[in-house]
Amino acid sequence: MKRNDLVEYLLKGISLLILDLITIIIVFSVWILVNISVFPLAFLAIFTALAMLNLVVVASEIGVQKLGIGVYDSVLLSTFLYYLATMIFTGLTYIWISPKWYLVLFLITSLIYVVTLSALYVAGMNNSHDRMRQENEKERTLDLNLQLMYVNDNLMESKNFVDRSYYDEMVAAYADLEERIKASTPFGRILKPIVQDVENKIIDRLIGINEKVILLRKTDESQDKQRINESFMEIKSLVINREKLIIQ
Repeated sequence: MKRNDLVEYLLKGISLLILDLITIIIVFSVWILVNISVFPLAFLAIFTALAMLNLVVVASEIGVQKLGIGVYDSVLLSTFLYYLATMIFTGLTYIWISPKWYLVLFLITSLIYVVTLSALYVAGMNNSHDRMRQENEKERTLDLNLQLMYVNDNLMESKNFVDRSYYDEMVAAYADLEERIKASTPFGRILKPIVQDVENKIIDRLIGINEKVILLRKTDESQDKQRINESFMEIKSLVINREKLIIQ
């Protein structure tokens, strides 16, 4: 554990301990002596809100990872306001309110809190899904572009090892494939398993082509020249098939 993380945990622990002690002192030194009939409900309400606040603060790291920092901050603020509202309306109404109406007010407050938390959770999960898709798109697109770059570089280096006419055919086939890929939906944007499987095949085929292009530098591997052009056409067909799967 890093030193900064340890300090952060200690500060959270100390802050929660102080808040918990203050709450306990207020509840057991003031309200327990005034309205005995309401005290059990007040005790339940206040410590429910306090427990939620403790939970949200302690689980901050998980909350940020799952929901994002913006949504988590809103959850923390909503939970603190829920605790604060419970304390304030208890303090303002405790002397004269009946158990029935105290319970009604607490349930209304809790319902508002739960609805707010649910909306924030949905927003956070949507944001999390978008972040995952963006990260996946960035990673997959980078992987694809690297493979295209490797193929292009090795094609250029193979210029002196094959006939000029055939070299031009390979370059034209590669350019046609590259143009088709650039015109298609970016890799990683669609999270359908069947689309990702096709993307994996395309990248694997590019890796295979790259190995074949490298072998062109060996005269005894000249038979691979025709296979390279065929592989370019096969990959182009996979790219077209991928677009069809996306719109289905």
